[in-house]
Amino acid sequence: MIQRQNNLLKTIPLTVLGIFLLAACGGGGGKSPKTAPTPIPQTPQVQSPQPQTKSQTPDTGAAGQLPRPSAPNPNKPVVPNVPAKPDDNPPQPPEQPDTGKVQPGQPKAEPPKADENAHDILNKLSLETRHGLVADNTLKMVFNDQGKTVEIDLIRPEDRFIQNNIHTLRDSTGKVTGYYGFTAVNHPIRNDYGEFDGSKVIYHYLQSADAAEMRRPVTDGEISYRGNMYYHYHDTPTDFLTAEVSAKYYGGSKTMSMQIHDDNGGVWTLLQERNPRSSARVNVEESGHVGGHLFFRDNEGNRPVFNGNFTGGFYGANGSVLTGKANHEGKNAWEGVIGAVAQ
Repeated sequence: MIQRQNNLLKTIPLTVLGIFLLAACGGGGGKSPKTAPTPIPQTPQVQSPQPQTKSQTPDTGAAGQLPRPSAPNPNKPVVPNVPAKPDDNPPQPPEQPDTGKVQPGQPKAEPPKADENAHDILNKLSLETRHGLVADNTLKMVFNDQGKTVEIDLIRPEDRFIQNNIHTLRDSTGKVTGYYGFTAVNHPIRNDYGEFDGSKVIYHYLQSADAAEMRRPVTDGEISYRGNMYYHYHDTPTDFLTAEVSAKYYGGSKTMSMQIHDDNGGVWTLLQERNPRSSARVNVEESGHVGGHLFFRDNEGNRPVFNGNFTGGFYGANGSVLTGKANHEGKNAWEGVIGAVAQ
């Protein structure tokens, strides 16, 4: 026992000496801390990744390396990334207020198409009197109200209207088929030196209709027409007169009767022949053309006398417009134009 204790006492000093020698060699001659720090285990904290915008740069840390993705949670179920279905009712753009202006990207609305434009109608009508086309370079025909109204205008700026009474003729559908009326123009006269030297008055009784629209009415019954005749006597040209026109078409016999009443109680009656005993119903041709002889009875009850001729026709939808020219040559000569529409 005593021997064992002596051996133990000899061994301990040697062990302590060895430890000091090893410490001196490992320190490289430097001072060692009195007490070595005990390392504290670090538990990594998992943070939910933050969404990054295109302008953001991922944090590379101090070492310039991207951070590692966090470890997946084995207890969290994995949800597959399925693209969202398109909405059955996608949001509609806000309605634009109706300002009457075409919005960008919106197709332009087409204006309603008219049956014919003013240019087409102008080509089918003319400045026409009973003597033919007007060729004195005083008048021109124009259309206003989007081609629905026929008007007569002056060509020369120095001319002036004394009278300008033109009426547009439209059929039962509203389509322009012609016009009738009269004008009186004051035209200055120039002498050989180009100076104004007096003036003269130019009269025109105008009437024209679209020849393609002439047609006889189609009916087994009767159609009444009412309108006017504008006229003047050649010996009193400044007296612009108006008479009332009443006519009737008879579908059974395809004939027409017409009377014209002046302001003094006189009346013209249209007859088939130039005979006061002739029929007061004149034949209407299949084309729609009609004409006859006018006999006048004054307000004193005298027997009717021949006093002019009428030539014209029916125009437009179902012949709903009656128009033409009337005149008388010789003693008490006169001329006029007639326009009437179905009632």
